[in-house]
Amino acid sequence: MPYTGEMQSVSNKSVVVCMDATNISNVGMATILRNTGNENLIWKWSKNERNDVYVDCLKDLENLGYFFRGFVIDGRAGLKKKLIELYPHAPIQHCIFHQIKTVRKYLPRNVQSDGGKILRKIGLKLTKYNAVQFNTALDIWYVLYRDYINEKTYSYNENYKRRWWYTHKSLRSAYRSLKTNLPYLFTFEKYKHLNIPKTTNICEGYFSHLKDRLNRHRGLNTERKFKMANYLLSINLTNSKKEQ
Repeated sequence: MPYTGEMQSVSNKSVVVCMDATNISNVGMATILRNTGNENLIWKWSKNERNDVYVDCLKDLENLGYFFRGFVIDGRAGLKKKLIELYPHAPIQHCIFHQIKTVRKYLPRNVQSDGGKILRKIGLKLTKYNAVQFNTALDIWYVLYRDYINEKTYSYNENYKRRWWYTHKSLRSAYRSLKTNLPYLFTFEKYKHLNIPKTTNICEGYFSHLKDRLNRHRGLNTERKFKMANYLLSINLTNSKKEQ
């Protein structure tokens, strides 16, 4: 199901795009692209969150005359790579709060190892660091716990063939996530002149508002709920066109 509403062409409108998706119960997955002025630029419906839906939205905006000064994403697998391939000139900000959620997933509150406890503290204080400070903290941690996270566990199968795996998988995953995403966690700091948000709160806050409005009408059937969701989305779209 495509976006709805009368999309109008613009003349070289440059935007920083915040993109995210949310599931609307009994309707589907709404993939929404918003600008930093809290305006819906475009949306599409699908059964689940997919990178090709994001790309389709961007291509449609390009055809309407938009070009992109930067992107803010939640860190969905493969999306960053696709954006770099299609728009190498546009810097990408990985949502800091989504990175913190990833750290919490791999290193819960009851993590037992000293290395895990320290890395969790570093990750959860991500908003308190600048790029240099965070990179330094992560490098120091790795020097101290490099041998620990590289420990391996060995076993033999029924054919006496030896196999191995990393003993501290969750800790390694948390570190690798932070290290891999590090070049994109402080984009907002590097490109201050672009006013790139450091989180996807522009989308997250809007999703809460949208669902709250829909939940006030719990008795709607699927078709009417779909129409109402599109209407609420189009109100924002219409308002944004008036302000252009």
